[in-house]
Amino acid sequence: MAVENCTVITDFILLGLSGRKDVQQGLFVLFLLVYSTTMIANLGMILLIKLDSRLHTPMYYFLSNLSLCDVCYSSTVSPKMLADFLSEQKRIPYDLCAIQMYFFGVFADVECLMLAVMAYDRRPCFKNSCYDADIRQKDC
Repeated sequence: MAVENCTVITDFILLGLSGRKDVQQGLFVLFLLVYSTTMIANLGMILLIKLDSRLHTPMYYFLSNLSLCDVCYSSTVSPKMLADFLSEQKRIPYDLCAIQMYFFGVFADVECLMLAVMAYDRRPCFKNSCYDADIRQKDC
């Protein structure tokens, strides 16, 4: 009878971008700045669209949904990455990695679909402006 390998993977060891502490701290500050800017800008846009009644149109509705999707999309990977920059043990459990990858894919797909819907929503405006430009050219 042959002996089989019964190894079970429970964690992934994350190697990171650098092994040097000073570089990791610099990258932490850089990525924290980018993540904070992304969150503040997107949440600010959502708040602005909700508060200003002149922005209650379909285009701004789609923009606020796109901003919300971007907040969720950014929040799937960035917090774990930021925590790993400062920790000694850079590990992620297999289950958590699978969940993180699932949500990363879901929010990426939703963002692409949202952009496609926004493009389709703007299509009549673009079509009418091209039609108006053709009429003006023929009149000249």
